[in-house]
Amino acid sequence: MGKRILILIGVLALVAAACSSSDSGGSASLSGADKELADAITKSMAEEEGPDSPFGGQEVAACFGTSLVDEMGSTRLNELGLDVASVEAGTSPSDVDLTETDIDSMVTVMTKCVDFRGVVMEEFETSGVSEEGIGCIRDGLTDDMMSAMARGAFDSTAAESAEASDEMFGVVMGCLSPEDLQQLGSS
Repeated sequence: MGKRILILIGVLALVAAACSSSDSGGSASLSGADKELADAITKSMAEEEGPDSPFGGQEVAACFGTSLVDEMGSTRLNELGLDVASVEAGTSPSDVDLTETDIDSMVTVMTKCVDFRGVVMEEFETSGVSEEGIGCIRDGLTDDMMSAMARGAFDSTAAESAEASDEMFGVVMGCLSPEDLQQLGSS
């Protein structure tokens, strides 16, 4: 199978502070300390990921920054060590100790901001995989798989993340014809 596809599957399982968005929101709805923290997170993500990354760019970063502060609040994020100064110094959500509730909140934000399925499908669509294979993969990837993989970004002991990676690999391998596999091997 093409190295790029395997790397992408691995990256999706390990994504820590990366998001993609259909919500361009920004921090306009926030004020005071919440807005300052959301702006710092947005700026940090946009710079770290870059505009060409499927997990980067201003729109993506704005979704994550605003949604994270909306979901958890600046007070809780500050308690975790994610204040404006630490974020500007490079601390990300994956660098701090999170409770189960915090992890649930992070997963909620990631699945709101990241179109994991879309990122995976774009890779297959541009790699020469047959329409039949692409449709099969699209139908086989579940929201539960994507959420479990997002959880693994914040909880390395999450068994469901490893299971989701295995399930995703099973879906991909079950959907690809020998010709598709050959095409991926040459890409």
